[in-house]
Amino acid sequence: MSIVFSHSLWCVLLLSFIGCSGGAPTTSDALLGDSTVDAGLDLAGLDLAGLDLAGVDTGPDAAPDAAPDAAPDVANGRDVGVADGLQVDGPGDLSNDAVADLFPSNKAIYGQVRLTEEPGLDGHGTLYVSLYSALLPPPFSPPLDTVSMAGVDLSDPQLRVPYAFTVRPGPGVYLLYAFLDDNENAANTLFFLIPDAGDTGMTQGVFINVPADSADPIEQNVDLDLVIGGPLPIPDAGMGDATYQGALRGRVSASVQPVGDGVGTVWVRLSPQQPPAPYIGLAASAASLLSPYDNVHYFIGLIDPGTYYLEVFLDDNANAALVDPVADTGDLVHTGLIPIRIEAGLTAEIDVQLDALKE
Repeated sequence: MSIVFSHSLWCVLLLSFIGCSGGAPTTSDALLGDSTVDAGLDLAGLDLAGLDLAGVDTGPDAAPDAAPDAAPDVANGRDVGVADGLQVDGPGDLSNDAVADLFPSNKAIYGQVRLTEEPGLDGHGTLYVSLYSALLPPPFSPPLDTVSMAGVDLSDPQLRVPYAFTVRPGPGVYLLYAFLDDNENAANTLFFLIPDAGDTGMTQGVFINVPADSADPIEQNVDLDLVIGGPLPIPDAGMGDATYQGALRGRVSASVQPVGDGVGTVWVRLSPQQPPAPYIGLAASAASLLSPYDNVHYFIGLIDPGTYYLEVFLDDNANAALVDPVADTGDLVHTGLIPIRIEAGLTAEIDVQLDALKE
């Protein structure tokens, strides 16, 4: 779990939701006597390990099967539902599948999601695609329907992830919003599914019109083009020029053996003065740093350009205050100052290794 506190983040979230402006027979065919016209019951539409098993033909086949499936269908890819992982095509599928189906046959609203912006963290996480009433957009209401896919890899801009809503909403206008939960903590916001700093979302949601006079599936591809808390332009009230805020991200690991179990919250404090000093940015991530190979991401966004200092520690004894967390005896810490420079419009990357125990 990762949480980030920022005074400007709720404004950014609201704007990102609603926008700022306006052949030859197969084995099964041979068994059933199927060539191009069925003698009776062909059961031809449900490919199960190459056997056609369901459906009653009312006439000639649209085309005889050329071969059994070259590849079984996978989760999120079969014709009759999403995410049950059965290697089954839906009734009425008359093609010989060379690959797994991309969308279910009962899709209502569907499309593919890609990242057009460098991800806030590593581009891996859970992808959420949600449908809201256009009259009650987030964060004012929970979604009407959500498709979630865990373990998604969108780290490369060439990658695409298909999604599909299988329940068609009633006629009307809806808002579709998607985001990649790069720090894997969206479930902690319960049914509101709000992205936080480091997640990659949309500059604005997409409005979808569901007509009353058509039941055709609606295709809507989605671009994730905004890192929540990432560098944003700030208009200059005088000359109309613009400066930019910056952001900070990195990984935290440990090279020292913990006194406890090495499991706790990693706190990252960003201060404009040498510590101890009040912080202007704070990130918290649930972590296990028992092994030197373990690490955890952090992200702090909406930072004004300037010089800052980092304090990083693992609260191994789980007693740090939530409002002003500081390390105490037995916690894993980093020795020495960590000065950093935040530049306008850029995201600084600072990895930190915890190398000592707090005395």
